Amino acid sequence: MSPIEDQILQRIQRGLIELRGDHVWIFHRSYRRFVKAKLNQHPKSGRWRLSVRIDNKTTNVYLNRLIWMLTHRKPIPNDCFVDHINVNRMDDRPENLRLITKVDSHVQGQHLQQDRVLERLGRWFEWMAKHDREPELPHEISWVEDGF
Repeated sequence: MSPIEDQILQRIQRGLIELRGDHVWIFHRSYRRFVKAKLNQHPKSGRWRLSVRIDNKTTNVYLNRLIWMLTHRKPIPNDCFVDHINVNRMDDRPENLRLITKVDSHVQGQHLQQDRVLERLGRWFEWMAKHDREPELPHEISWVEDGF
């Protein structure tokens, strides 16, 4: 967990950052009341994040990490990620988030990749059957008749 996230967690534990419904609320010292946090989207992934300025340093904390810390009120271990159970990275509901180790995340990614390949292969075979075509092997590949 980064030092910024550590300070955010301290503010959560002191009650200065809250989760109300679908929105994150931050206690504003000047206004002396809670205000809705202004989130911004990452330009490429579209994921929501919160820009935080602490000790004259501005950094972005992704909303899924912030919501996990808000609901569990404890730090995210360094060897873990906050994972989306339904694989939709835009769905940051607390019930959709879980901690997963980096090793498990890697294995999960491999399984998802295998599922996508099998799905594409299945669609290709369906298309070939629909158009009454036999799959052709590339010219470089030839079947060996000696039991392999």
